[in-house]
Amino acid sequence: MARIKYSGLIESIRGSIGGTTFQGNKYGFTAKAKGQGVDPLGGSDPPPPPPLYLVKAVSGWRELTAAQRIAWNSWASTYPQYTKHNPTAQLSGYNVFSKIGVYRYMVEESYLVNPAFELYAVDTLVFGVTLGAGVLTLTIESTLDSNEWYLLIFLSFKFPKSRSFIGTIPKFISYAGNYTGTLHLTSNYLKVYGQLPEVGDSLAMSVVPFGQGNGQFAAKQSFIVEVTAA
Repeated sequence: MARIKYSGLIESIRGSIGGTTFQGNKYGFTAKAKGQGVDPLGGSDPPPPPPLYLVKAVSGWRELTAAQRIAWNSWASTYPQYTKHNPTAQLSGYNVFSKIGVYRYMVEESYLVNPAFELYAVDTLVFGVTLGAGVLTLTIESTLDSNEWYLLIFLSFKFPKSRSFIGTIPKFISYAGNYTGTLHLTSNYLKVYGQLPEVGDSLAMSVVPFGQGNGQFAAKQSFIVEVTAA
């Protein structure tokens, strides 16, 4: 996604042109490629694409009681969260609820009615990807093992070893909690890319942590992992 600064001749563009969607909100204007929905959980049908998740989250906000909305606004003012494109723009309770709602739909959870009024300690995590007997596995080493965070897992296909910029190349594959363990990725990875990587291949990986019971989210972490033999 790219942020746009318009000239004096053009004030704004909205809509889709040739696979690119132009959007605008109070935080500025952006252009991004139209995404395709993928099955994050190995079901027979692909899930709704992220825009529909946002629609569901917005609908969830309307279903909250006045007291529940006040609680979310209070949470957002007590524990400020900011936009990734403007670190000075604080998110409202509605913004936090909607963002967390989208993430929660990605992990098969409904929207969160009442956020816990606490902040979770940020974990230190180490990831690895192994392949053995046709099984692709993600290994997770957690310092806290608290399982207070959901981890959205994004992976690329074979990534050039000479390349360092990751951007939005990795695609959503699965999710996990912040605990030491393993996660089988074979089915989901094949649904997205059609074939598995080989031992020795490099993959671009991104992880997005967010709180399981509050409105907290952490910055996306992106790095390169090498597929090792199981």
